[in-house]
Amino acid sequence: MNRAVETLRSAISALPRVPLGNFPTPLVEAPRLARHLAVARLLIKRDDLTGLAFGGNKVRQMEFFLGDALAAGADLFIAGGSVDQSNHARVAAAGARAAGIRSLIVARPGGTHPGPQGNGLLTRFLADEFVILDELADAPRHRLAEVAFRADVFERLSAERRRRGDRPYVLTGTSIPLGAMGYVAGGLELADQLAAAGIERPIVAVTSAGATQAGLEIVNRVLGEPFRLQGLAYAPTNGEGRSWG
Repeated sequence: MNRAVETLRSAISALPRVPLGNFPTPLVEAPRLARHLAVARLLIKRDDLTGLAFGGNKVRQMEFFLGDALAAGADLFIAGGSVDQSNHARVAAAGARAAGIRSLIVARPGGTHPGPQGNGLLTRFLADEFVILDELADAPRHRLAEVAFRADVFERLSAERRRRGDRPYVLTGTSIPLGAMGYVAGGLELADQLAAAGIERPIVAVTSAGATQAGLEIVNRVLGEPFRLQGLAYAPTNGEGRSWG
């Protein structure tokens, strides 16, 4: 192991973290899909199996967010900001409950369902408090502008809770440096699995808002680029960003 990798592993280990997921998640062969796509070999990193209220990639991030909240002495975790079907809201509520800290999950108005279903229903079960803030309906849809708008709303909410005696930790969005740490840890895990399977120079494709790919990119560069990383945006980016393939 080179010194840079040792330094990276040590840096990750030094960050406050709450164990929430089932790791490592398996790397499984998909031979029939590989034949259908006419590729020699296809493997899928099953991060849907991270656990914690139906799992998903956000569990990796939440370990670090909640670790940071507890290290800061917070007793209330404020998160959310999107619609009530948000995966992030569900994992934030579940993670806070597992970590033993109260949660206040915030949602914006809207949705296509007549009542709470799916993630929205689970989030309401898991959160200590769940509120829909009408002012979030005016948030812009461009991601960076949306997060900036949300930060102002959340700051007013947290100020109110501090006046009531709470010690809130506010998470306005996951596309921040700490949010990338989950997939720095996940990228090291993936690199070990690829090496154990004898797979050299694979193409790794990730669909992300940014933090997942950023974490994988850090690992890829530190390790000397053992894989080719191809990012796929799940929403329009207005021409921002570029391919790392």
